[in-house]
Amino acid sequence: MYLFVVCNIYPVYEPKEDYFVNKLRTLPLFHDKEYAESHFADDEKDFLVMPYVLCTKQCYRVNNELKF
Repeated sequence: MYLFVVCNIYPVYEPKEDYFVNKLRTLPLFHDKEYAESHFADDEKDFLVMPYVLCTKQCYRVNNELKF
C-alpha cells in the first residue's frame, strides 16, 4: 500500500491509497496490460509489468541534448 497526496475538487490536498500505482497502470509506457492479464491472471497480487523494449542504441546527454 502506498499513500500519495493529491488535490481534490476543493483546493485541499488529501491522501489517496495507491493513486500513483493506479495512474501508472493507465500508461502503456509503464504497464503492459495484456501481458499482465495473460501471465498473472490468477495471482492474488496485482503486478505492474514493464513492457519489453528492445533498444540497441545507447544514448547519453551532452549539454542537455540527447546523443545516440
